[in-house]
Amino acid sequence: MVIAAWRDEYCTGHAVIDAQHRHLFDLVNRVHWLLSNGPGEGNGETWDLLREFAQCAQEHFALEEQLMADYDYPHVEMHCKTHQRLVDKVARVLDPDTAVDLTPEAVTQVLADWMVHHIKGEDQRMIRYFQAQETFQAQPSLV
Repeated sequence: MVIAAWRDEYCTGHAVIDAQHRHLFDLVNRVHWLLSNGPGEGNGETWDLLREFAQCAQEHFALEEQLMADYDYPHVEMHCKTHQRLVDKVARVLDPDTAVDLTPEAVTQVLADWMVHHIKGEDQRMIRYFQAQETFQAQPSLV
């Protein structure tokens, strides 16, 4: 079962960013599939995938934030705050004291919605700014 389907409209034209986005989508879908099929043998795998999502998201954010610094992106502070909000949400999911209040559907829906809205909004705006800079080295998408 897919909760976050990748669409070409999410492509930024930056090969590494697009590959990272696709991987994050894949992780959310895998977590959703495991959670939808109930607890059991996949429970440890679910936590492993959520931890992998958190790690991959932080690596992805570090790349974007470095690019924003390199190109003096004017909305860097706002963009970084949206990154921090997702980090906080994932930390809440991974915290045994707060995770018990979350349904499996809520976890994956929050992650999927956040990614779609963030990519279509913040990331697309960021990439358009980079592309307008004379020094930006475009990297064609792998899609």
